[in-house]
Amino acid sequence: MYKSMINIEDIFNVGIGTYRMTYKSLENIKSMNYGINKGINLIDTASNYLNGDSEKIISKIDVERTSVFIVSKVGYITPIISEGFLFKPEDVYFKEDNVPFHSISSDYIKYQLKKSLIRCNLDYLDCYLLHNPEYSLKNKENHHKMEILEEAFSTLESFVKEGKIRYFGISSNELNNSKTLSLEELSYLKEKYPSFMFIQIPFNLIEGESHISLMEEYKKRGFYILSNRPLNTVFNNKSLRLSFFNITESKEFLLKKESELFNYFIKLIKIHLANIGIKEQVEEFYPLSYLINNRLKFGNIEAVHVYFNDYLYPFLNEIEFKNIDRNIVTNLMHSWKEIFQLNNNERLKSLLKTKGIVTNNLPKYLIEDYNKSGVDTVLMGLTKKQYIDDIFK
Repeated sequence: MYKSMINIEDIFNVGIGTYRMTYKSLENIKSMNYGINKGINLIDTASNYLNGDSEKIISKIDVERTSVFIVSKVGYITPIISEGFLFKPEDVYFKEDNVPFHSISSDYIKYQLKKSLIRCNLDYLDCYLLHNPEYSLKNKENHHKMEILEEAFSTLESFVKEGKIRYFGISSNELNNSKTLSLEELSYLKEKYPSFMFIQIPFNLIEGESHISLMEEYKKRGFYILSNRPLNTVFNNKSLRLSFFNITESKEFLLKKESELFNYFIKLIKIHLANIGIKEQVEEFYPLSYLINNRLKFGNIEAVHVYFNDYLYPFLNEIEFKNIDRNIVTNLMHSWKEIFQLNNNERLKSLLKTKGIVTNNLPKYLIEDYNKSGVDTVLMGLTKKQYIDDIFK
């Protein structure tokens, strides 16, 4: 049945990870197809990435279906992708606020595979991964943990027989923790379920060391290893991007520009407070005082967006400051982004110096390094053609 399809040994050493890619972006679609035409033949997605919108980009592939190896995942629960599904409480891992968060029950896997195939506009997936099953296995006794996994694996193996998937596996952030799943337990599952062929783990300059010895064992047992987060990690308790941003201005210039923009922003709020008869100083309002003292400590622009949406904008609405010039906020955000990127470059230079790495093409260097360490295919967020050209230089 699968003779004309890609064999595992023919998968390229780089894959396209669609974590932040969507069918709504023409640039993302063009980049994906550009990468495929350059020789990349594996695309990784998941039901929960952008609430299913990342899976939908698969439907925009412009080559023969059999020339691309498609991987998706199941496990996470969100209101959009799980709408209409009735959960049994015993099958669900709940967050602290009692909101359904994760499930690898047989019923949920069946439900999501059907939905994934529709979103991808496919008849089958090449590989279907249990997505971070450690959540559903938390606080479970070993025998119960294996019961949950065996039920899921039996369901996945039945999908193979039905032709809905070719292989299956596990994508986990905690496989290097034996409490999640020991090597012995993995070996047992591998022997019992012949289509259990894939393991996906985070692997990069920082997170790689604890996985290297385990990857050797995975290889001995016949697993194919995918890695994610190749360029994103945490270093000294702060997020770090393992690639350089193109920043041409000096740090002094960027800090001066940010200070002028921010002071003007605060000045407008002070004027508004005075106009509505509020005598308190801006420093007395927590959303503002926190921003004044910590705005350059967020580490990345995404954290700033979260702070604005969760704290600052609600506060501005509360004081009825509705006429704020959005261009001011946009310019401030851009200024912070440049400073964060410059700080990232400085920290990355320090890390590379410590590790003795000298290269003019860091992404390509890292891919080769990860492959040498045992990763079969490195998943990259190739959202732009430029990123693809960089790794093919």
